[in-house]
Amino acid sequence: MFPCLIEFLARPVGFLQFCRLSPEELLKFGYPPDELIFRVDLFIGEAGLWGCGFGRRALAVVMRHLFELRAAQRIVIDPQVDNLPAIRSYTAAGFRKVKLLPRHEMCQGHPVDCVLMEATRE
Repeated sequence: MFPCLIEFLARPVGFLQFCRLSPEELLKFGYPPDELIFRVDLFIGEAGLWGCGFGRRALAVVMRHLFELRAAQRIVIDPQVDNLPAIRSYTAAGFRKVKLLPRHEMCQGHPVDCVLMEATRE
């Protein structure tokens, strides 16, 4: 994992991390075992800053880094299906929906569905 703080006016407002998908994750998501794919997780901590473009701009920087300097073939992200603002933001950043991930993660002690989204170099 490579953790990154998102700052605005010299104070942290969000968090982003990325890592290369493991062979098990590649298999789970249905990708070939030899592809170089990175997963990104993103969180903007202050609700008052949601919708202001911080996430989209942070993603643009990290996507450029992963595609140009790390030779990523794809980048994936997996928001919860009911997080429509995040899905809109990721779509605006160049991600597209790939498939539903039923009961993919735990939220407040309950399994929730997520959607796998990916971005490619094109």
